[in-house]
Amino acid sequence: MAIHKMPHGRKKRFLELVNLCFDTGYFVYEGQFYKQLDGTAMGSPASQQFAELVMNEAFYYALDKLGFDTPLLKLFVVDTLILVPSNMVQHTMTVFNSYHPKIQFTLEEEKNMCIPFLDLLIIRERPNLITDWYTKPVSINRCINFYSNHSMQQKNNIMNNLIRRSLNLSHTRFHETNLEKVREILTQNNYPTYIINRAIRAHTQNMTDNDHNTPNNVISRFKFPYIPHLSHRVSRLFKNLKSGCAYYNLSTTKRFFTQLKHKTPSTLESEVVYKIACQNCHKCYVGQTKQCLKERIRQHKRDCEDVANYNKTAVTHHQMTTGHKFDFDNVEILDREKNGYRRNISEMIQIRRNNTVNHREDVEHLSIIYSNLIDD
Repeated sequence: MAIHKMPHGRKKRFLELVNLCFDTGYFVYEGQFYKQLDGTAMGSPASQQFAELVMNEAFYYALDKLGFDTPLLKLFVVDTLILVPSNMVQHTMTVFNSYHPKIQFTLEEEKNMCIPFLDLLIIRERPNLITDWYTKPVSINRCINFYSNHSMQQKNNIMNNLIRRSLNLSHTRFHETNLEKVREILTQNNYPTYIINRAIRAHTQNMTDNDHNTPNNVISRFKFPYIPHLSHRVSRLFKNLKSGCAYYNLSTTKRFFTQLKHKTPSTLESEVVYKIACQNCHKCYVGQTKQCLKERIRQHKRDCEDVANYNKTAVTHHQMTTGHKFDFDNVEILDREKNGYRRNISEMIQIRRNNTVNHREDVEHLSIIYSNLIDD
């Protein structure tokens, strides 16, 4: 529903929530907090939805003011394809740019009866429009290299997706040319010629086969780390269970690049498993928290200052019975896990792995399978 069509009460509440999201946005750089003045903060999960709402509202505004019908209008986030009379191009730009001074549109007109839009090259052939697969001139045609540490399943998907895109987005007259383009891209990324030809041959010979889209052949997949030779053996165990592995790499390119974003201080992290060392002996306390770690540590400190909290936690019990002090200024994060159930499992495993002061009931629900693995 467009914002201007909402009932007044719902619109008011909605705008209050939007203002809350905008007004509370911030980011941290070199330990300094900065407020986001315009729009949403980078990485905000609401950014995409807000962008879509604003663009839809801008188009409702502009279309009401254009004064003529638009027979073709396609909108994808901020990319727009619109068909207007040739003598109304400048008027259209003026109307759209009048919506808000900080939202300004740019214009790209057709050349030689063609115009690119997303992955399409739209070609005007009176009385019809046809399309071709389009890639930007600056594209370097890089994809997963054949010799990279990925499963063959992922490499086959790369080839199949390129082939489907080149054919499904284009008119039949461009198919042969586009398949040659696919061969060129895959060859640049070290895919052997015989594997490329096999993938193209399988696809072109069976373009109408929809077996993989039928409910009877739908399989569920779960994340599994890709380890050469081992991962494929594990996947065979699930072959008859209508389940499969969706592989991911343990080693990524992230470790080769400079960290451009300022690292969040550990005390401001949440949903973590942490360890507090005792300053007077070799024991430690292991815990987990959903809230900000800084707040959880503050609670530990407060409990340790109150004699009435003698048995509240293992931290207070150890400190008050031995007179030892915990090192609250150097808390170590052992694991990060958003899922509460898995975080509890991780906490129990870390308690078993470390020399802790935790109570026995902290690990009573840990499966014997984990216990045996840890003890080994």
